[in-house]
Amino acid sequence: YKASKGAAQALLGDVYLTRGCMNNNNTSDFQQAKKYLGEVIDSHEYELLPDYKDLWYWYVEEAAKNTKESLFECQFGTNANNELHLYFGVMDTQKSLGSKQYHRASVSHQAYFSYLPEDTRLSCMLTEYLTDAGEKRYWVPENHGFYGGVTGGWLTSGPGNVKFYDRTEAAYTSGCAKANFILIRYSDVLLNYAEVENYLNGPTSDAYEKLNEVHQRSLPTPVTSGLSKEAFDKAVYQERSWELLGEGQLYFDELRTNRLGKNVYEHVRKYFDLGYYLYDKLQFVPQQSFLWKIPQTSLDSNPALEQNPDNISDPNYPI
Repeated sequence: YKASKGAAQALLGDVYLTRGCMNNNNTSDFQQAKKYLGEVIDSHEYELLPDYKDLWYWYVEEAAKNTKESLFECQFGTNANNELHLYFGVMDTQKSLGSKQYHRASVSHQAYFSYLPEDTRLSCMLTEYLTDAGEKRYWVPENHGFYGGVTGGWLTSGPGNVKFYDRTEAAYTSGCAKANFILIRYSDVLLNYAEVENYLNGPTSDAYEKLNEVHQRSLPTPVTSGLSKEAFDKAVYQERSWELLGEGQLYFDELRTNRLGKNVYEHVRKYFDLGYYLYDKLQFVPQQSFLWKIPQTSLDSNPALEQNPDNISDPNYPI
């Protein structure tokens, strides 16, 4: 399971797309991104699985590993435990859920309700289950993130994300989840290609084709035709939000496309005002230039490193 040529090309495409966005929409970077992403597509080594559920161990177990849609994934097995289920679980230890779940960093209410009702990707959102005693547990969105308080309501603030779950009895017994974590998927390549083609040439038929390949796997009708360049860019970003939720992509998408500050500001303000659990008033709104601080342990071990400068809250969004 070493990294393949296709994985390297896809990652290069992502790198050049990011560089272009972070460098005032640099055309030469975008052209390089399109080149590498196009080479992955033209290789015909990868394809979308017809059914979105076939990507996930929860539904098809070992058949979900290293499929034609996967370009690169972290391998987990009997002695290599994928613990992501702990953080995206529903804080329960039932055999019916397989690997034990102790944390509750759930899908946000905003993300869950952004999906269209007919979107098959909603199948990855766990909103109810039966305990081993046959009792129903379910998410109560009206609780505004406060957990419990309702008979049968579960001890978590939002839906679970089954992309990381191994619900086999063996996982429950051993405490070892064998589900792989997919780092690069072909759908990501197609959406990156649609985005960069739009940056270079507007919403061409080529851009629509790549976007609709992903969109129509999960939804019955294609993306609206005749969109402006700006509207098409929003459609690609929305598709990425639905397609890749929980897969470690969306923070970087928001940063790259300069949506992070706006999205953080609007999300936190809205849900604080609605009285949602654990939402505090904003203290900082990140800008596109946001850089995480280098850990002190790294600075201590390498004197050549220089700490990143202090970040300044985005002045466009007053706290």
